[in-house]
Amino acid sequence: MNYSIEQTDAELIGTTAAIRYHLHFGRAAQHLVEIQMEIDNTAAEITLTTPSWMPGSYKIRDMSSNQGNFTVTDDEGKSLKFQWLSKNSVRIEANGKNIRVNYLYYANERGVRTSHVNRFHAFIVPTACFMYVEGRQYEVHHVALHHNRTEWKTATSSLSPVKYDFENDELIVLGALNYDILADSPIEIGNHSTATFTVGSALHEVALIADKKYDINWLAGLLRQIVVTERKFWGELPYDRYVFMLLVGDGQRGGLEHARCNVSAVEPQAFSDYSAAQDMVTLLAHEYFHTWNIKRIRPVELGPFNYSSENYTQALWLAEGITSYYDRLLAYRSGFLSREEYLGSLSANSLERLDRVPGRFAMSVRDSSFLAWTKLYSLSPDMNNRFPSYYLKGGIAALLLDMHIIAETKGAKRLDDGMRALWAAYKKQPERGFTETEVLDIFEEATAVKCGELFMSWLDSSDELPYNKVMNRLGLQYLPKEISDIAETVYTENTDLSFPPAASALFVGISLKEEAGRLLVREIEDGAPAAQAGIGIDDEIVFVNGFRVQTSRSFIDALQQTGAGVPAQITGSCDGKAYSAAITPRSAAANEIRVMPGATPECRALLEIWLAR
Repeated sequence: MNYSIEQTDAELIGTTAAIRYHLHFGRAAQHLVEIQMEIDNTAAEITLTTPSWMPGSYKIRDMSSNQGNFTVTDDEGKSLKFQWLSKNSVRIEANGKNIRVNYLYYANERGVRTSHVNRFHAFIVPTACFMYVEGRQYEVHHVALHHNRTEWKTATSSLSPVKYDFENDELIVLGALNYDILADSPIEIGNHSTATFTVGSALHEVALIADKKYDINWLAGLLRQIVVTERKFWGELPYDRYVFMLLVGDGQRGGLEHARCNVSAVEPQAFSDYSAAQDMVTLLAHEYFHTWNIKRIRPVELGPFNYSSENYTQALWLAEGITSYYDRLLAYRSGFLSREEYLGSLSANSLERLDRVPGRFAMSVRDSSFLAWTKLYSLSPDMNNRFPSYYLKGGIAALLLDMHIIAETKGAKRLDDGMRALWAAYKKQPERGFTETEVLDIFEEATAVKCGELFMSWLDSSDELPYNKVMNRLGLQYLPKEISDIAETVYTENTDLSFPPAASALFVGISLKEEAGRLLVREIEDGAPAAQAGIGIDDEIVFVNGFRVQTSRSFIDALQQTGAGVPAQITGSCDGKAYSAAITPRSAAANEIRVMPGATPECRALLEIWLAR
């Protein structure tokens, strides 16, 4: 049977399943969910496996570590023998009987990739806790939710109900056409806020999961605009129903895509701070774009999946890099960013961020993709010096590719055309992904631009990307910011007060953390003044020029007393022993994208095409 992630709700109505999961929440206060698998029509032996990672998050997480109290019986309650084959696989002597597998799962980690259960709700990530039967992944699977519906009134999932309506006292049963769809469909049960809207013929559900009340109608309106914009981009919606889940809480951030759902996480400021709200829009646009790009258009190595070990690919520039380019661009096209805000955000959150990643000279984007399993999700304090994110540098490479195609075709084509051509090619053969060569060939055919070799040279190299060589053709340049040294005048009721310009920003290449009154070094950038001075990660900075410093702000203030180019005397501590060093700060020369003063009318016309909404 071919690999498929497609499912409509109508397909599950009235189905039965020989593999059924029952979720019991009697011990939710202890963060435990009791899982019972009912497996009918077994062979003499069967093997059950718990995934070790989840698609979209390229890290071995060993979810079976939270699993315990594993027992197996037949449907008459008689114990059956089993033997563990590995950390996450078990062989059961089923003897052709219908069997019952029981185990507890400890779910106490909040986030988009992890399950969390307590007395107030349950967020279930199926890949984290649902074992699968080897060789039977392509059967229909059912999930029954055993919860007190008077206490937890709402259940939300992209899994499909097996009947049209459930009575108030009836067990809710959801289904998937195969295990891959089941694994890709998170479940939230509790008292979260919900809203719905329709675009075209597709229903969209919004689940707002938070400890406090936020405006879900505002959120639903925002999401509707994103859906409308991305539907216009792709030309269609590839589902009958889609679920947006948003986790809101202190320290929450990130997202994870699914075929008919995405789960995103933001801090509360996203509902009150303009800049944080724009970041949330960009995140939501990113995860929703994955509905097409990665869940369906995907590297050939990613689906069907080996859930037990790494699935290596060098093409996460397609999955995440191109998506990272379009997330902010589509937020702009949706109207959530002005032109100035978009260019400013592109400068600050993409190009300037990459400027602070020495690792871009140490590894290519394709290699960073291949090594994501031990790099991206396990960043050490030194990793910024060794590893360029395929999200960040891959996204900038996609930006330059789009501009290159626009310039080469005088605005007749752009990367949008290549992505839509990929979508058309996917629909002809949805059971398999694309090789890198196939992707680039489709781009070239769709745009009539021989761009594959050039683009691959950017992805394969650890050289600086050719920003201005490409941007200049659209009348843009990426150069140091223009800093005014004019005094600021503040008008008061009695007089005009002129303040001197603010002290120039300094660069030392150090990231600090404040911990129990101590100022500790978190990261150091290769080649920066702090590295040249011999400062080390985890060192404590005690004095700067004889002044005690305990906060990042006091550290910067002390350096600004002497300014750029003048050594500052540092007293530090490593393993409880004092040492002295001298840091010579440099002026912080931040760059920005801006329109070239002498841009030709032709260049400005191409710029307008790139920035068309």
